[in-house]
Amino acid sequence: MENLEKLTNLFVEVFNVDASLINDNFGKDSVETWDSVHQLNIIALLEEYFDLLLEPEDIMACTSFAKAKEICYTDYMRKNKKNYRFNILGLVIA
Repeated sequence: MENLEKLTNLFVEVFNVDASLINDNFGKDSVETWDSVHQLNIIALLEEYFDLLLEPEDIMACTSFAKAKEICYTDYMRKNKKNYRFNILGLVIA
């Protein structure tokens, strides 16, 4: 399973929605059911699925699917000290 698919499935699992609804605009400002419990579930699963240990500021900032992708990339790069243009989700970070 590709990492982007894993991340999408994580959001599907937490919010119990169809995968077609998950996109970069899916976040606390656009999802009525988004609350602190959902956000903590996202964090717990991000750490489990991607073997991450998130920083407190990342935990607070993880308020959308787009931000979750960014956090995965940043944490991966921090752990591996690599200078790639492509992140673990296979997307270019500009």
